[in-house]
Amino acid sequence: MAQIDTKKIELFMSLFRGRMDGYARRWEKGEQSGYSPAYEFNWDEFMAHKRRGGSIKDLKTKKLLPSYGRCD
Repeated sequence: MAQIDTKKIELFMSLFRGRMDGYARRWEKGEQSGYSPAYEFNWDEFMAHKRRGGSIKDLKTKKLLPSYGRCD
C-alpha cells in the first residue's frame, strides 16, 4: 500500500476547503438540477419583487445562511 504524504494531504485540504460564509442547497426542476446558495429572506417581499420582474439574484435584502461546520 502506498504511503500517504502529509504535505500532499495538507495541499489538497487547502485547495478544496469549504466556504464558511454560506452553504449550498440542491434544487431540481424537471430534467435539470444543481446547487444554489442558501439564503434567508422574507418570502412575501420576494414574491412582490418577483412580480416586478426581479429575481433572487438582485433581491437586496437576502442574507446568506452561514455554514456552521468547520472545514479546517
